[in-house]
Amino acid sequence: MTSTRGGLVRALTWLLRAFFRRIEVTGIENVPAKGGGIVVAWHPNGLVDGPIILCTFPRPVVFGVRHGLLRDTPPERTSARTRLRAALPPPGCDAAASEADRKAANAHSLRDLLAAAVDSFVGIFPEGATHDESYPLDLRYGAARLYCAAKHLAPPGAARPVILPVGLHYDEKHAFRSRALVLFHPPLELPAELEAEPDSSTVGEAHIAGITVHIERALHDVVHATESWKLHLSMERIRKLVRAERPARAGVRLERSEMVEREMGFKRVWVGYNARRESDPEELDRLLAQVRRYDLMMRLLRLEDRDLDSNYRGKMIRRFVRLALEATAAFLLLPSVLVFGYLVNLPTALLLRWLASRLSKSRKEQAGLKVMLGVVLFPLTWLAVGLGIGFARPEFWTAYPWTPQTPVLAAAAVMLLCLLSAALALRYHRLAAELLRNLRTLRARSSRFATVERLREMRSKLFDRTMGLAAGLDLPGGVESDGKISR
Repeated sequence: MTSTRGGLVRALTWLLRAFFRRIEVTGIENVPAKGGGIVVAWHPNGLVDGPIILCTFPRPVVFGVRHGLLRDTPPERTSARTRLRAALPPPGCDAAASEADRKAANAHSLRDLLAAAVDSFVGIFPEGATHDESYPLDLRYGAARLYCAAKHLAPPGAARPVILPVGLHYDEKHAFRSRALVLFHPPLELPAELEAEPDSSTVGEAHIAGITVHIERALHDVVHATESWKLHLSMERIRKLVRAERPARAGVRLERSEMVEREMGFKRVWVGYNARRESDPEELDRLLAQVRRYDLMMRLLRLEDRDLDSNYRGKMIRRFVRLALEATAAFLLLPSVLVFGYLVNLPTALLLRWLASRLSKSRKEQAGLKVMLGVVLFPLTWLAVGLGIGFARPEFWTAYPWTPQTPVLAAAAVMLLCLLSAALALRYHRLAAELLRNLRTLRARSSRFATVERLREMRSKLFDRTMGLAAGLDLPGGVESDGKISR
């Protein structure tokens, strides 16, 4: 069973490496080496959130399947088996099972979860659903109930179960090949009256509600929850302009930030905002109004803060020339490979879209299903095309003397061509996007030089005002990344 568990994690890790360009992990030292507990996180990214914790958590962790994960899944089909470290439905809980069988299956699932919470960890998304809000939704009581039950079952003298908050941060959560950060925070410290053992094995609703309130506060803190995306984007703009202006004044080159650095930068801005909201709300409102005006102008010109620096122009031109050469080569030298890639992979992509829409109602879950199904369906497509051309239609490969002259080798060559053409098609889309962005930036700098100069001046003034408001505040320091799943 250990090999099965390890194989599952390796498969999910490979899937995550294919989907994300980079995954950074920090806070591993906050995970207790002994005992068990509950891992709690918000749920912003559908089917990705569970696997990303599963593959980065340093100890075994079990996840239960949310009610109604798939459209035709009955509400009772929720379970987790600790030996597989994955969510699996228990036997006898299908739609045709009796009410007694379903209750027995649920009781079996609960016993598995409790055992995992005592000896290792159980992962729970206490919001109960995935979403696109800038803050966690209202929490359900399941995590608190499971925590109290695990404490009651823990053997005397053993390490007490803990509640471990996890921050999940995504660069562009809907984008393929983006970046992610998993931040494990210290175990939650509950007030003494909530940590005390209740008088009986039955915990009252008030006790459960009190623990849930503290879990909710912890999640709001670890994800830096804002009241709206409008405010969140303003905080992010302040973070970016401060990060760009500081090295520009020092005359040093601005490097691309790691996700852990971005998270800490946002936290510093958010902590400062909340502090000044108490002490100087009027000045803060004036600053936010100017930041939003600056942000609007930057978005209209489709510029990033780093694009305003004079030393960026030469680098941008060189990069534009390199991308143009790559795109020209792709158009002139490899058009047949690109066309082949689209012909082979487009039907499968459309099938994935249809299957995801049939299996799930949620757009976020559909995105995760596309990734999971694509890992299986695309290789099967390449295999079918390779076998079809290599064996069923040999005239395709016998017409070219430089191709392998045996069916097996021809099929393998076609499968490799399918893989390369798919990778080239993805690369072509990125090339086209970067070319368009750099072209727009070049036009903005050449035809709207005065506007760019004005934006640079605005950024400098906003930096000074931000630093002025931050003066005297005790802002959080830096944080280092412990490890990563990267590629």
